[in-house]
Amino acid sequence: MKINTIILAAGQGTRMISELPKVLHPVNNKPLILYSIQAAKAAGSDQPLIIIGNGADAVKKTVGDGARFVLQAERLGTAHAVMVAESELKGMGDLVLVIAGDMPLLTADTMKQLVEKQSINQGPLTML
Repeated sequence: MKINTIILAAGQGTRMISELPKVLHPVNNKPLILYSIQAAKAAGSDQPLIIIGNGADAVKKTVGDGARFVLQAERLGTAHAVMVAESELKGMGDLVLVIAGDMPLLTADTMKQLVEKQSINQGPLTML
């Protein structure tokens, strides 16, 4: 099964009260977004698609070549971010995971279980 992952990383993180994009704040000396990328790759997603907006250049620099990027120029919410990614993913896989870029406690095991549950699910969606 071909797995694609959308990682939502365009938000401003206004509650953080910081100039640093929310997904770049460190937890245990590691930017938040790297935890999400690691979990996505462990679940079988080769090159996650990261939706960027606020601090786009800094996010790209931090992530490097380990992902693809799509700019959400106008940030109209989470559903809009997923819509921005749609054209990049059409026909590219069997399953799309959508996760936030600020989830350091999301483990590879949890992601693998989510993929497993969806593979036996009769419906179009499994949520965590």
